[in-house]
Amino acid sequence: MQPRPSKMRRTTRALSVALAATLLLVPGLAFAGHGHSASLDGELQVVNDRAQAIHLSIDGEPAGAIGPRGTRTLGGVPNGVRLVTVTSPGLPAVSESVAVPPRGRASLRVAPMTGRARIDNQSGVPMRVRLDGHDLGLVRPGARLETDQLLAGEHTLVAFPAGPHAREAAPVRETFTVRPGGATQVRLAPWLAELLVTNPFPRRANVWIDGRRVASVAPGQSLLIAQQTPGRHEVSLRAKGRVLAADAVRLAPGGKGRFAPAYLPTGDLRVTNATAQRMRIELDGRKLGSLRPGQTALFRDLPAGDFLLTADGRARRDLHQRVRIAPDRTTAAVFSPPAPRPVVVAPMPVPPVEAKPRGKGKGKGKGKGKPQVVVSATF
Repeated sequence: MQPRPSKMRRTTRALSVALAATLLLVPGLAFAGHGHSASLDGELQVVNDRAQAIHLSIDGEPAGAIGPRGTRTLGGVPNGVRLVTVTSPGLPAVSESVAVPPRGRASLRVAPMTGRARIDNQSGVPMRVRLDGHDLGLVRPGARLETDQLLAGEHTLVAFPAGPHAREAAPVRETFTVRPGGATQVRLAPWLAELLVTNPFPRRANVWIDGRRVASVAPGQSLLIAQQTPGRHEVSLRAKGRVLAADAVRLAPGGKGRFAPAYLPTGDLRVTNATAQRMRIELDGRKLGSLRPGQTALFRDLPAGDFLLTADGRARRDLHQRVRIAPDRTTAAVFSPPAPRPVVVAPMPVPPVEAKPRGKGKGKGKGKGKPQVVVSATF
């Protein structure tokens, strides 16, 4: 017959059983003394396919961050179903339930968020569109091009004018942001420019752009010329074969330029050289040209007003006259030979002439006996 255990031994055995039961009921404490491999916790591997960094939380507790297109394995994750939440700056939070096996590994792939883009061509010309370096094709004026499955975030669109304008201007660039799960509107703004031309002259003038006549403008009026390609253009106003004003104008895509020259009244001067020598012609010290003897020249677009007109030759200098050039008229001036100096004729002293009495005898004849007057002058 075996002896009965003592009361102290029975008490010790009961405490050992109770402690073992407690260790089995509390996960994480059961095999704490045997290291991580003996734990019932698992691992969670997260793959970030987004182009932005993400932040993780498990059951509401922060669990760290993962960089763009990065991977991270989180250890010590309690086994069971866990709620994993993913957040990114500027994007809505995404939550997903993940079952973590005891002593195992669960995986979670964070897919990039996508959206759509609607591209409306309101440029007025056909556009060849490229998105992030990929050709999307030709979009006609007023047409729409839709794309889907675009990654959320910034995208760059480049549009090239097609048709007759393909070689005339640089492409148009647009940067836009795609909203996740939504449609982003992209508008290609008007590409062709406008030019406002003002005619300040008192006569109707023709508008020339890059050597081509495009319109006519009444005196003192303005005209809006549309459908002009962006870039630098040579613009002028002309009338009766004369250029009244000219300048270079740069037009921005979809913009409006202005050509408004200042009006300075001008007239023409017709000068005739009626002298026998070559003359240099000046107007208030401004050289106009040189005229041969008998030559006439027309000097155009001279400022209106009163001026001193001078003719300078080798043998004689300072032939000048005052001229008034009338606006939009032709003024005539003639340089004639200077008048000869007057010749002064002085009478010579004449000695007195005595009248001889009529004589007798030989030598009688007609006129004999009348007084004679002799006048002498030198010229």
